[in-house]
Amino acid sequence: MSKKIVIEFNIESGFDEKSAMRALKADTAYNAISDIFKEVFRPARKHGYNDCRINSILDNSHDADELISLLEERFFKVLMDNNIDLDDCD
Repeated sequence: MSKKIVIEFNIESGFDEKSAMRALKADTAYNAISDIFKEVFRPARKHGYNDCRINSILDNSHDADELISLLEERFFKVLMDNNIDLDDCD
């Protein structure tokens, strides 16, 4: 069964137009947020980074892993505060 959803925007100002364009790009933004998680935070716990400079910093700093974990927690808190669930991306 297919569904059809019609979204209508009242464009009365430049702000309204920008808001409508953001709404139309929401799926792309969601995917970008998911990619940020996968490329910025996940490699620290899994297989490492493709960037040798990042790996070098991680190898030479005992606090780097903790910093990445804290930043990841902050990242997910911001998402949660804005009712964004990355499980919706798949």
